[in-house]
Amino acid sequence: MEGLGYDTSLLGARRPSEETPHALSASPYAETLQIRDLRALLPTQSNGEKLLMIFYQHLRRYIPAMCCGVIQEKFERAYRAPVFAEDKSSVTGIFCVLMAINAYASICSDDSDIFEVPNYSSKRGWYFLEFAKNFHDLNRPTHSLFDVEVLVIMAMYLESVGLPYPLRLTVEYLAKVCKDIGLHRKSTYGKFKLRPVEIEHRSRILWCTFILDQKLALQFGARPIFDAEEIDIDEPGHNYTSDLTNEKANDGMDMEIPESIILTRSLTSISRLVGPIFRLTPRTHDAEHHMHHIEQQLDFFERNFPQDILAWESSSPLDPALLDAAIFAMAIRLSLYRFFTDASLNPDFRARCLLQCFEVAKVTVHLLRRTIKFPNWEENFRLRQCGLTYQHIFKTSTILLIAAAIFPKPVDTSSELRTCIGVLQIAASTRPLVLQSLQTLDKLSEIMKQKPATAFGRNPRAATPAAIPPQISSKSAAHLLEMSYCSTAPSLTATLPSNAPILAPTIAGGSQVPLTLPPDHISFLARIESPLGPNYRFPNIAASPTLENNAWLSQVDPSSWVLMQTVLQQGDL
Repeated sequence: MEGLGYDTSLLGARRPSEETPHALSASPYAETLQIRDLRALLPTQSNGEKLLMIFYQHLRRYIPAMCCGVIQEKFERAYRAPVFAEDKSSVTGIFCVLMAINAYASICSDDSDIFEVPNYSSKRGWYFLEFAKNFHDLNRPTHSLFDVEVLVIMAMYLESVGLPYPLRLTVEYLAKVCKDIGLHRKSTYGKFKLRPVEIEHRSRILWCTFILDQKLALQFGARPIFDAEEIDIDEPGHNYTSDLTNEKANDGMDMEIPESIILTRSLTSISRLVGPIFRLTPRTHDAEHHMHHIEQQLDFFERNFPQDILAWESSSPLDPALLDAAIFAMAIRLSLYRFFTDASLNPDFRARCLLQCFEVAKVTVHLLRRTIKFPNWEENFRLRQCGLTYQHIFKTSTILLIAAAIFPKPVDTSSELRTCIGVLQIAASTRPLVLQSLQTLDKLSEIMKQKPATAFGRNPRAATPAAIPPQISSKSAAHLLEMSYCSTAPSLTATLPSNAPILAPTIAGGSQVPLTLPPDHISFLARIESPLGPNYRFPNIAASPTLENNAWLSQVDPSSWVLMQTVLQQGDL
């Protein structure tokens, strides 16, 4: 359980001689089964209102997973009349929904007046979720919209705290229930006399589920459960948006679409491409044509992202809450170019894929550097990013290590890699899976340094002692100096001085040339842009002639490509 990231003290993992440490142990919870009116387990109404406001703020700011008006009705009903334990409909549709909302809100705020400052295993958040789980009866022969509401909020919680395996099980069951009740089919809506807000509520829940499903597909390398072609309901914002704007539409006047709705539609659009990317077969004669078509679609959808999230010419601070959306787009691109590790494919095709992976990696670094400029970014990054975000940053680091080791021309990878490792170190103290990723990078860098002849045909020199990455704030410097991620000799994940190359290729005469580009103060427009794929308008890998691009392919041992494929797909050695 600890390997999954759980705080086992919350699950009764203690010695028999120890006393019960909190209210989630077996005996106190057993007492709650004797409570007839479950409102006794809810927080006070004033604290409940605070938690609900936090939940609403997140919906309006990022992805509106449901309509606030529908949730408000549940909240008012909960504190107005009893919620009897034997009334399964009220237990699921009111008590469990509100408890799941309380759990999620607990990790979205540090308001110490209503709960302790959140950390990775926020006891209060997990406390609420445990009640939602234990009172939610999934063994019934039929399910309803109430079950979907509970499951989607639970999934949002599990995504935020970075528990991928419980999240995967929850989303799989959630998708099954959505299909069972026909939530993805507009024809089923005609069976009920639904108000516009109720139609919108169902639409938001379904598309939120769809996005979660596509994210997990990328994270686990498995095909998504939902196929975009089988969904025929309206996208969010087509029926009701007043809850996101605090305004009511006047007759005959169009309201401006909220940015959270625009963002959700953009995420929905790029999510539709995950299925085609997984179905892409690189050995077919039209593989590059299909890849180019998907690239064009991604270009179009990314331009529609609001708030300058994917404005590559921008260097303004990026809200960590929006970084998750940007990284999702980059993870989709990286998945599209995953074929470079397959030594049996056409060298031109593989070289194109690898160059695009380098470009995606540099885009990711640009996004991270914008995020670092945001006030109090460390806490937001550490507590409120999904597992896919951390995994993508790990993959980006791996790609940059590859670039440093095998690319025959000077490439600025050292500063980019320092940025990636620095932000992962910020999250590692509270995310065990991130710590594992850093350990994997450590192993990989040791392999690349110790076995250059069999791995990459290079003779890299050892790195010098580390300095704190310059992008990391002084607030975290002392914390980073104390952290050690590997008991072996110093390696790249722990030794990245600001002026030292990561790896240096050997050239004629035995001298070594560091892999660097011009200093960071050179403007974006003055740098070379890659003619391959999307034009991001910021520092990219310069594409060299085709034959020169492919020269390094024959120098890399096939077993090394297998290693890279394993690392990028599984994140473990």
